[in-house]
Amino acid sequence: MNIFFLANNPAQEYPATASFDEVMGSVGFNTGNQLFTQAVLRHLRFERSGFGFYFDPEYVQANFDAIVVPAANWLNAGEDFGEQADLLAQTNLPIYVLGLGAQSHATDAIPVLKPGTLRLLQLFSKRAETIGVRGDYTQRVLNHYGIKNVRVIGCPSTFWHRTPDASLKARRAADGPPLRIAFNGTRYHLHPQLFDTSIGPARTEAVYNELFAGKLNFELETKLYHSAFASDSDYIYQSERHEMRHLLGRAETEFTEQEKMQLTRLYGAPNWPAVDSYIRRRGKAFFFPGEWISKMADYDFVIGSRLHGCMTALLGGTPSCLITHDTRTRELAAFLGMPSLSAAEFLARGNDLRSIYDNLDLEHFYTNYRLRFLNYRSFLEESGLPHTLTDGQNADSTQGIDFLRTRLKGLSASVAREAASAANLRTRFAQLETRTAAAADALNDTEQSLAAGTAGVMHISNILQRVESIVLTPL
Repeated sequence: MNIFFLANNPAQEYPATASFDEVMGSVGFNTGNQLFTQAVLRHLRFERSGFGFYFDPEYVQANFDAIVVPAANWLNAGEDFGEQADLLAQTNLPIYVLGLGAQSHATDAIPVLKPGTLRLLQLFSKRAETIGVRGDYTQRVLNHYGIKNVRVIGCPSTFWHRTPDASLKARRAADGPPLRIAFNGTRYHLHPQLFDTSIGPARTEAVYNELFAGKLNFELETKLYHSAFASDSDYIYQSERHEMRHLLGRAETEFTEQEKMQLTRLYGAPNWPAVDSYIRRRGKAFFFPGEWISKMADYDFVIGSRLHGCMTALLGGTPSCLITHDTRTRELAAFLGMPSLSAAEFLARGNDLRSIYDNLDLEHFYTNYRLRFLNYRSFLEESGLPHTLTDGQNADSTQGIDFLRTRLKGLSASVAREAASAANLRTRFAQLETRTAAAADALNDTEQSLAAGTAGVMHISNILQRVESIVLTPL
């Protein structure tokens, strides 16, 4: 099957000359998007793939068998997906939607969707046998708009490891030593009037709404920044443009004095040099999910308001606590059984993070995980999507090898097509040939490890992630 993904390519490489905004734009200005998109690619079997939110409908129609949508919290009052609806309407391919979510910050009220987004939903309903959504709230939103062919599946990122056994159960830290904690939070940018005492209560509230979706969330995020800075713990950034630009060394412009003041206040730091030092020493940002998940093993506990920031921890075998702050995080925490606290509960707990850690209900998550995995797998099967998910252990080894063999066959076919092309394609052909050989070598390493019985599942998984990075990275 040849699949066109309505998504950015999660394996895209970034040239050194790319600007920070170009890099962030390619991940939708949130690195968490990489996790669920890459998860969908891991879960499906296909020979050829294409990517993009803006595409040539005639090309897609002629070269692909289906369109897969690794969706996110698209159903909100601010987004308008009219352009995507118009492009998709010019094809007649089947559409498969995985992980569509609705979002309302203040209440469980039904969001008023823009006309273009409604057209997209109606197209999904017509072309997809069943729309896979993140939780009960999203199902209720779609039902409100007259769309009934809906099934709750959660977020595909949860099933990254492709096995129902949750074999990488979280490790509990021993009593006594301080916990190695990583924090995460939800903020995209700063606002010129943040911390401006001259603007009055009404305008201050408006600034909180724009930046944090309300005062409660402002207090939540401020506490996360303060706690991370005070304990000199790592902070994992996903969308904080100012810190990430600084951290990645792609600051095209220096911080203004106003921005330095705002960041100093957000972190509860004594001065800007202290914040500057903290971001450089303790800030982390991951653009590739395999690396992100592996890094989580360095911590004893991850806490924050980012769904995927906390999910990567669980996938990496580290306990986490998601601070829920909107319908999106609440519905997924409830459906998946993720350890969580509401923003109000977290703010009321003071600074005793050890108590939160000691009272995490991890067994509920892992018991629930198997049921959710089987539900997700049956959704793929009933939709007719070939997949790589297994019903037993070692999905990242035996099943993963079969999956990657299929991908390598597709690459070999690509090599043959490129060889027949004109002379100006010879360089690209050589790159494909080298990449295919490298992937084959890595697969042989995996098979030898399995045969000898000397490699654990984690080692095999790391090898396969290396293979995937070779196979999925575009030329």
